[in-house]
Amino acid sequence: MSRRSVLAASLAALAVVMASGSARAEAPQTEPGATQAVDARATAALDRMSAYLAGLRAFEVTSTATQDLVLDDGHSVKLGLRTRYLAQPPQRLYAEVHSDRQHRNFYFDGAAPTMTAPRMGFYASATAPGSIRDLIDALADEYGIDLPLADLFLWNARSADVQPTGAAVIGYAEVAGQETDQYLFVGPAAEWQVWIKRGDAPLPLRLVVTDTTDPARPQFAADLTWNVAPTLTAEQFTFKPPHAARRIVFGDMTTQESDQ
Repeated sequence: MSRRSVLAASLAALAVVMASGSARAEAPQTEPGATQAVDARATAALDRMSAYLAGLRAFEVTSTATQDLVLDDGHSVKLGLRTRYLAQPPQRLYAEVHSDRQHRNFYFDGAAPTMTAPRMGFYASATAPGSIRDLIDALADEYGIDLPLADLFLWNARSADVQPTGAAVIGYAEVAGQETDQYLFVGPAAEWQVWIKRGDAPLPLRLVVTDTTDPARPQFAADLTWNVAPTLTAEQFTFKPPHAARRIVFGDMTTQESDQ
């Protein structure tokens, strides 16, 4: 039975909501649902977060998420997703992606991406030199692989072709004991919420993306934990296959539905 994931809506929402505005340190409360206009304070907060993320030389981020998968008969199921990224932009990336059904690891050293299925003993490599942004595009275009939370590596990567139809400051909220401001952006394909940490490190601590093109309105929701000063080594981004590991064609890895 085929399924449709809301994860792909994340990038579409990002392209829609990128807009310019003037920053403001303290955002007053806005009534939820007031999204018919584009509030410049909301787009300014997104720009500030974008600039901060783009300036990080290295980071580690882990997320605990849920995603809705809509079945062909219209019913939806909710799956868990746990992701950990180590990144040294622009060219080094390591990712661990654990869903309720699969465990995949990704290694990228700027030249050769490798994807592994540790529990199954498979791995696959390809040649794709370039940046993390180039890798994300290549995985999506050539192999149909959308890395969870790929948005984190694409801030300011593209110019917005469409302005948001709505952007609002929802207001103050605590996420894991940290002070944040919650924002809502509305576009033609998705509603996209972000909780941005207050202070000098405007990190996204929570994300919720709703696919508004589907009557079931499936969601992807994630809480993020950051380390912006990790100790990283080149070896962490290079895969060394275990003795018993079996190499397969890169595209074939995506056809494995389950590790069971």
